[in-house]
Amino acid sequence: WTDGRYYLQAKQELADSEFVLYKMEPEVPSLEQYLSSHVKKGERIGVNGSILSQSMGERLEKICKSEITLLSHYDLIGELWADRPLLKHEPIYLLDTTIAGESRRDKIGQIRKSFNTKDSALFLSDLDSIMWLFNMRGHDIIYHPVALSYALLTRKTVALFVSLKAVKKEDKELLIQDGIDLYEYDTVEDELPHLLKNEEVKTVYVDPLQTCFRLYSLLKQTQEVAFVSNYQLIPKQIKNQTEIEQIKRAHLLDGVAVTKLIYRLKQTMKEKKDLTELAVSQELEAIRTKIPEYLEPSFETISAYGEHAAIVHYTPSVLHDKIIQKKGFLLIDAGGQYRYATTDMTRTIAMGELKEEDKKHYTLVLKGNLQLSHAVFIHGCTGTNLDILARTPIWKAFLDYRHGTGHGIGCYLCVHEGPQAFRWKRSPHLPDVVIEPNMVTSDEPGIYIENSHGIRLENALLCVEKQQNEWGRYLGFEDLTLIPFDLDAICKEELSEEEIKWLNQYHKVVRNMLCPFLTDKEQEWLCGATREI
Repeated sequence: WTDGRYYLQAKQELADSEFVLYKMEPEVPSLEQYLSSHVKKGERIGVNGSILSQSMGERLEKICKSEITLLSHYDLIGELWADRPLLKHEPIYLLDTTIAGESRRDKIGQIRKSFNTKDSALFLSDLDSIMWLFNMRGHDIIYHPVALSYALLTRKTVALFVSLKAVKKEDKELLIQDGIDLYEYDTVEDELPHLLKNEEVKTVYVDPLQTCFRLYSLLKQTQEVAFVSNYQLIPKQIKNQTEIEQIKRAHLLDGVAVTKLIYRLKQTMKEKKDLTELAVSQELEAIRTKIPEYLEPSFETISAYGEHAAIVHYTPSVLHDKIIQKKGFLLIDAGGQYRYATTDMTRTIAMGELKEEDKKHYTLVLKGNLQLSHAVFIHGCTGTNLDILARTPIWKAFLDYRHGTGHGIGCYLCVHEGPQAFRWKRSPHLPDVVIEPNMVTSDEPGIYIENSHGIRLENALLCVEKQQNEWGRYLGFEDLTLIPFDLDAICKEELSEEEIKWLNQYHKVVRNMLCPFLTDKEQEWLCGATREI
């Protein structure tokens, strides 16, 4: 089972295998529906409850009832995986309040105010929430500055489960000073019942989408378990002013790096030198590593040329590294972890001659990007309300893209951060969250034509206050991304006067912000690449 982002990729990778692709569309049976119709009485369904959410586990339990057994306490794949790597426990470090913008004491205090009774507790297992709450970072998962951890908050105590050897002595002392008790990461199943009993906790709040089914099953043996969405208690999606300053700085630096890359790509094509997808990805990393604040990518870079770009999450490798010719599109989707912020951007670059259809599709995607980034809306609108702004130009051409228009972006955390998103499809399993000031969300419409080309244009948007009057509180967006769009790919006649004005204004900002960081030749090129049209 997979969603529209992976249809083409799954089709190619599953060809000539025993696996059947189930596209997650309304007319296709869901996993639960499939199991209901195929599993017989007396049979067993095996899942690893440690990596299955409570929400999914509960749906499977409803299928099983009394005639079918759900085995959720076994790692069946792990028993076969002889050379499975051990869990990483890299060094953990704390962020000073001058970087985080708010102390962990204050954050914990705000969460405690949300508990209605003294016999309640909050159990956390989603890593980015824990990192944000404790002003802590690690490197246990590639591209994500997080440490493997759990946390339990009661009215009086705070328990943090981490690898104790990964925490420096002085940081342990700081955490203890803030009233945080430290426990070894892999003791959570043994310690939780004792901690809850000692604190006389009756109700434990968990997020059903973020808590694994195994630990949920353990908790409900002795406690009343209630559900809450973590974002309602842990507002990491609402950036503070310190974080916003760091985010803007990171996007400036990233804009310089990507713009330098685009300049080099254009020059390489003029000089008719050989270039491949993988080489482009490596070149971007080489440029970024010269920036002192740069740490690592925030995800594996997508560098996709020609028909490869129609695969939404394609990544180049030595096995299928396409040579870039002086024609068509190159799509680059890349992000960076900087001190102390996270970036995500996509640009589709004309490498030479383009077909008329290429330019029309590029212009439609650009129109969608501009329409959403210049939205003005009343507070209370969700991403579902706003998604149509980006899709309308594309839908009018009877085209679409099978992914959301945008996702939340963390601050020196996960590049995909909830809860907000731009998408038109409502899901019973995902919240439809109001877009609030100081949220950072991507704006990335696209068009993907199998065996031909793919186009995506992505900017990060900061939600800002616009005006308040008797009609309501009006919000809008500020572009954080500072990278030129490709004027070589635009059909000017397809843009409205207002869209041309928006594009020229954006390019003026890009030019003014980036030029001080570029060489004379790069500045000369950028002035031409951001000229008024």
